[in-house]
Amino acid sequence: HRVTRSMTKKRALVTMLAMVSIAKLLRAKKKKSQEIGGSEVDTEGFEEARQKELQSFVDTGTYVEVDDNGQDAVSTRWVYTYKTLPDGSQQPKARLVARGFEDRDIHQIETSSPTCTKANFRLALALSCTFGWTPHHIDIKTAFLQGKPLEREVYLRPPKEYYGGKPGKLWTMKKAVYGLGDAPKLWFESLTAQLKSTGAKWSPTDPAFLWWTHPDGTLRGLMCLHVDDIYWVGDKSFDKGVVQALRDKFPIGKESSWEFEYLGLLVKAELLEEKSEKKMTITVSQRHYVETVQAIDVGTTKRQDQRLADKLQRDAYMELVGKLLWLTGQTRPDIAFLVMRLAQKSSKPTVADLHQANAVLKRAKRDDVYLRYVHVPLSDIWLLAYSDAAWANLENGKTGGGWIVGLAGETQYNV
Repeated sequence: HRVTRSMTKKRALVTMLAMVSIAKLLRAKKKKSQEIGGSEVDTEGFEEARQKELQSFVDTGTYVEVDDNGQDAVSTRWVYTYKTLPDGSQQPKARLVARGFEDRDIHQIETSSPTCTKANFRLALALSCTFGWTPHHIDIKTAFLQGKPLEREVYLRPPKEYYGGKPGKLWTMKKAVYGLGDAPKLWFESLTAQLKSTGAKWSPTDPAFLWWTHPDGTLRGLMCLHVDDIYWVGDKSFDKGVVQALRDKFPIGKESSWEFEYLGLLVKAELLEEKSEKKMTITVSQRHYVETVQAIDVGTTKRQDQRLADKLQRDAYMELVGKLLWLTGQTRPDIAFLVMRLAQKSSKPTVADLHQANAVLKRAKRDDVYLRYVHVPLSDIWLLAYSDAAWANLENGKTGGGWIVGLAGETQYNV
């Protein structure tokens, strides 16, 4: 590692603009979403989707049918959504979900399921460019039904149309379905067991960040796990060995390369010409998200109006600030300080603050800002750490500051 006490303003600006904090929030693009308790409503167009979901329960050996003799049973409901396909069309999707809050063991079971940390996902993006590896995304189909077997007794009450509305049957569950508290954990254990069998190594601080090496110790590939979404990069042997074994083990719902949406982020990779050599570059943006964020209705009020916002306005303010905070932590560090100032006023915003929040949103929509990860030679990489703060630089007398840690080269930075 190299340590330096001086940094030019230009370097500091480049570094700060590259900062990204990848959130664990997964946002699916949906044109329409409905949640209908039980199955009393026969939603038009979803019959085939319901039958497909029930068949997946059968194919994975998720349950065994038993007589209802008064056992404690968890009820179910259907969740209906439309899934956007690559061609833009809408596909009806039905998911049978257990009402997990009715589970008698809900307070005794372990429910933790790790997801890749923000820092390690950023590291994966940087190393993708350093090694010139194409980024890939894999989505596992019906992931929770592929989890390890349940080791406790759980009865599920089937949806009513399963028996034509006739009572008297229950399912004793062999697998944890969506809605049961331990479903994510059992799926994670099943997934990592498969990856361990192919030689995976774990980060000591992040069980959802894995890598593989060749016998000589050189890096072969790596993965970031986030429930049923997997980001991976690696060489050809990694694809043919580790990733192909994953495809053989679990049903794959979708695979994407070069350009795709991952955890609400638009990831795009390109090979750019640099000194007669093509090098990998990855951009990460949220243009599609920021366009969906709506401004606060301020009516005919003036920008300098210092009256306190009413309850509806305050709720709208907190909602907008929350969305801006998520955007800032993902791909827009250029508005980080402005959003921090807005967040400081969330408890008692004025009408003037509403106008200021709208102004920040307008800027976010106007400026097409994105993060860019570039090729930094492995031999040149060193650890960079930078922080800055100013005493009492906020309007309420509090202090605001920031810090950044990343991998840097002689002229390029990935953080």
